[in-house]
Amino acid sequence: DEVASLTGERPQHLLFVNFEAFTQVIQAVGGVNVYLPRTIRDHEAHLRQLDAGCQHLDGVLALAYVRSRHTQRLRSGIWFDDNSASDFGRIERQQQVLSNLAARILSPTLPFHLTSLINAAGKGVTIDDGLGLQDAIAIAKEVASASKHHLHGYTLPSRYGRVGDAYVVFKQMDQVAVVIERWESAAHAASVQTSLNARTQTTNSAKSVA
Repeated sequence: DEVASLTGERPQHLLFVNFEAFTQVIQAVGGVNVYLPRTIRDHEAHLRQLDAGCQHLDGVLALAYVRSRHTQRLRSGIWFDDNSASDFGRIERQQQVLSNLAARILSPTLPFHLTSLINAAGKGVTIDDGLGLQDAIAIAKEVASASKHHLHGYTLPSRYGRVGDAYVVFKQMDQVAVVIERWESAAHAASVQTSLNARTQTTNSAKSVA
């Protein structure tokens, strides 16, 4: 309801993945690759030191990476609290891993992992009653395709504050409208591009037949 009230769009489908299934799905496809701009670690999340650059994560490491809340970065031999040690940093890492996972699932090597992937997903993935298998596959293909051309995520402007002894996140309502407008413009542009691509493919097919 809150998403609908803020964006004017109600989520059409829901998908829930538990930690075990998340780990096993990534294991089933042979892990995922991520790029790290800096060397990081998080003892509390059991995330061992990951050096800057391209890293290959297995299921256990990927889970620790996306769950990290106390991320530290290495600079000149000294560990400092990293600016990604926040809810917003976790969102970015989750989007990064899920985007790369979608591309991995739909890669040409999929047939080699299909059986283990189905078994892994079936144990801990729950979808709503209105989302069929073909719809899920279509959504995954769209995400994987977008990831190749820089998938963009949007986060509502927020600030941290305290309520009693707890740290909480407050939405900055005066700035929400600007972000929603950018999101809608990008979504419309992507829709137009998809339509143009479809028309081009149809035209090329017609020329080939002729």
